[in-house]
Amino acid sequence: MSGLNPYLQKKVCVITADGRTLVGNLAACDNQTNLIMQSTVERVIRDPDDEEPSIEVPLGLYIVRGENVCVVGLVDEPLDDSIDWTKVKGAMIGGTKHSPTWIGNTGREHVGWQTLDETHQDGHRTRGSGRGANAALLLRSGAML
Repeated sequence: MSGLNPYLQKKVCVITADGRTLVGNLAACDNQTNLIMQSTVERVIRDPDDEEPSIEVPLGLYIVRGENVCVVGLVDEPLDDSIDWTKVKGAMIGGTKHSPTWIGNTGREHVGWQTLDETHQDGHRTRGSGRGANAALLLRSGAML
């Protein structure tokens, strides 16, 4: 993936579809956003009410399938090194919701698409479809695809 090429051999933070936070050196990537990371750790940030400290679980050489990648960002290494991650507390990042099929307004089932449906407090729905739910449509209640 050409968009990630400038990040090669640099420390990155990856947020996965299931809400995990991975930090490591990006060794390789492809056009499907499959990632190979070296010296990888998973940061498990505990809830503020949890008495246990947050932890970094060493994973070493790690492969992340492209369909599981939500965000990849460069890490500010001096800032990252200055943080005691065992003392960081916070709310868990929610995962994304994927379904292998969706039904359009024709009533036919379309196999191979992933959808992301979310109903917001004001009643509108957000629906994304396509690989990784990267295209989103804003639908008001009662609207059909």
